Amino acid sequence: MAVFTNPFDVAKVRMQLQRSCLSALNLISDAPQGLEGTQRGLTAAIIREGSKNFFRIGLFEPVLDQLHGTEHKTAPVWKRLVAGGISGAVGAMICNPIEIVKTRLQGYKYKGFLDSFRVITRQEGASALWLGTGISTIRSILATSANMTVNSIRQADFLCLPSSHHYGVCAMFSGLACVAANNPADVIRTRLYNQPFKIVNGKRVGEYYPSTLGCAMSILRSEGPLAFWKGFTGHYLRTGPHYIVCFVFIGTQD
Repeated sequence: MAVFTNPFDVAKVRMQLQRSCLSALNLISDAPQGLEGTQRGLTAAIIREGSKNFFRIGLFEPVLDQLHGTEHKTAPVWKRLVAGGISGAVGAMICNPIEIVKTRLQGYKYKGFLDSFRVITRQEGASALWLGTGISTIRSILATSANMTVNSIRQADFLCLPSSHHYGVCAMFSGLACVAANNPADVIRTRLYNQPFKIVNGKRVGEYYPSTLGCAMSILRSEGPLAFWKGFTGHYLRTGPHYIVCFVFIGTQD
């Protein structure tokens, strides 16, 4: 699925760094890489989807069972949100290095997946692979809690549909909730991941944004609140189809 949705992810990243989703797609197609530019970071995207979903989707039900127990029929919304937040946080913290590599590759940096790790660790130190873990964790908590909660709650609303349609419609709504919840954090993370840096007193310091809060305030002051919604369309065009395929596959295997 990453092969088909990665171009939209690339457009999303470019838009969050620049101006519009359409102009970002045009920029990629017109660049020296041609259409290959739409698949920048594909290897990292595939690895990221497999590894991160293992935690954020795979841990949801076990965590919810621990919070609510298996004897009760329906878990309340707050427990679903907590379970989604925990599973999302675990996935974000473990997979942050892959997220950094994917995002930077989509922003025209480095030659490939393995080269990214080599260059980052050589130039910035191994700790740079965990840059932005805080905002990435917040982003994943917001995304996974909204996504898994909406998907699980909406299941009862569409039971009248055939199973594949039922799971697909629920996933579509959950993907929209996911993007609505985490797009501002996603914009901040993209900026932090891609900004130039300098070494001051042996420490890595971002040239544009000194911290997550500093990044958020800078975007708000210089670009306005709507800047936090840059890349929303590309974000959903990547996320929506991914969750539809993922949840339909998982649901029909039960």
